[in-house]
Amino acid sequence: MRYDRWAYIYPPRPRTAIPFEETERYAGGGWLAQLKLDGTRTLVAVSPDGDVSFWNRHRERHRAWDPPPPLVQAVRSRFAGGSWCVLDGELLHSRHPSVKDTVYLFGALVADGEYLVGRSHFSAYGWLESRCPRTHADAGFGRFVSDLGDGLWLAKMIRSAGWADAFALDHPLCEGLVLKRPAAKLEFGRSKENNGSWMIRCRKATKNYRF
Repeated sequence: MRYDRWAYIYPPRPRTAIPFEETERYAGGGWLAQLKLDGTRTLVAVSPDGDVSFWNRHRERHRAWDPPPPLVQAVRSRFAGGSWCVLDGELLHSRHPSVKDTVYLFGALVADGEYLVGRSHFSAYGWLESRCPRTHADAGFGRFVSDLGDGLWLAKMIRSAGWADAFALDHPLCEGLVLKRPAAKLEFGRSKENNGSWMIRCRKATKNYRF
C-alpha cells in the first residue's frame, strides 16, 4: 500500500503479558524476542526530502526533548531515499542518567514509500536491518542490542535459546522481553490497541508490575 504523505500510525502494542516461566511454551513455535528497554515509545518519520521527525504514542512530536544533529544525521544517512519511511522504536533519554539522546529501533511500519500492511514482521525487520551496517559496537546489552553510533541503537532478534540470558541482563534500562511471531502480518495501526495478537510482553517484576 503506497504511503505518499505523512499520516500518523499507531505503533503495534502487545495485548498479552506473561511471566518469564510461561515463555517456554512459545519456544517451539518459531517465536523470536527482542529486548524491552525502559524508554518512551517513538515513531521516527523520514520524508522523501530527508526531513527527520520524532513522534510519541500520543500523535505528537516530543515536547521536552530536541533530537541532537548527530542523531538526526545518523537516521537520515541510513533511511532517507526519496520516499517515506516510518520506524518504530523507543526514545532513551529521561529514565536513566547513563543513556541520553538515544533512539532504540526495533521495527519498521513504512519502507521505501510502502505501508507494510500485510507484510510479515520478519520481512519488515529484515528491511530495517539491511539499512544498518554489519559492523557495530556493543551497546552494553551483550549480543542483544547493536550500537550503530551517534545515538542510534538496533534491537536484535533473539532465538528462544537466548531468552533466559537476555531476560537476566543486569542493566537499569532492561525491562524484559517482547516475544513476536515473525510470520504474523502487520495490520493497520488505526487505534492505540493494534497488532496485539502476535506480540507478548514479558516484563521483569517490579513494584508496579507483576510481569
